[in-house]
Amino acid sequence: MSKVDLSIITPCYNEEESIQECIKAINGLMKSKLPNLTYEHIIIDNNSTDETVQIVKEFCAKDRNVKLLVNSRNVGASKNIYLGLKESSGNVVIPMYAADLQDPVDVIYNFYTEWRKGFLVVFGVREDRKENFFLKSLRTLYYKIIQKLASSYIPVNAGEFMLVDRRVLEPILVTNDYRPYIRGMIANSGVKSSEIRYFMNARQKGKSKANLVTLIDVALNGFIGTSRISARLILLCGFMFSSLGILIGTINAITNFFNQIKSDILLSSEGTLILIVGGIQMFFIGIIGEYVLSIHGNVRRDPEPFFLEKINF
Repeated sequence: MSKVDLSIITPCYNEEESIQECIKAINGLMKSKLPNLTYEHIIIDNNSTDETVQIVKEFCAKDRNVKLLVNSRNVGASKNIYLGLKESSGNVVIPMYAADLQDPVDVIYNFYTEWRKGFLVVFGVREDRKENFFLKSLRTLYYKIIQKLASSYIPVNAGEFMLVDRRVLEPILVTNDYRPYIRGMIANSGVKSSEIRYFMNARQKGKSKANLVTLIDVALNGFIGTSRISARLILLCGFMFSSLGILIGTINAITNFFNQIKSDILLSSEGTLILIVGGIQMFFIGIIGEYVLSIHGNVRRDPEPFFLEKINF
């Protein structure tokens, strides 16, 4: 595989309304701001059912810098990006430039400028985004929790739109993670990093494929993939609630001994405590289940997807 200076990966699924503008935007950026660099723009399609693939093929026929991969099945957003990374050849790589053009394309130039200064990872940090207040607040809260719990520093509101040096990427690709949390894996490299802050635009065409179920799945994968604290928190909470149960039991025993009747207040407290502890147990069993599913997925894998089409490689 011949090397290029820069690889830009665009994962897509049913993006016929925006993929054309995306390819043109990348082409315009490279010609105007980075004309001396060799590059590849890898479009990795997640088995679209619309005209996305046909549109990309037309660009591939006219421009060797545009490359197309078509998955044999829909493998999910994170795995799709990961497969694109494995096929990239750039000395530096943009793991994801979204087809919806919500991330300003000029930020890629800023990424490259920071890399030239010696930073091996340059995170793109969304300082603000055009999104409803409730969803935006939930995202920010999630990112802050991940940042606190993760074993490595992950900037708040950073996604896969970033720049990564090939030396950082190679050890990550060797792991062949079944459900990769890419931003967390890159952060775990612990190398010298920088941040570029930008304003995220609203989607102009098409509809986002990230529904609530998908977002929750990605969030849980990130939570499990970046920290072991949650498992240890279960142990701590179990100890605390066991101690509280012993304390209440002791108080009831003493009350019965002296008054021959149970205190109504304590009885009420016991019922409330049972409900609280039961709910917490179910929550933590769910966390353990997520860890088990993660282990199960990496041990007993589904058949690996293959590429139905591979153009300009």
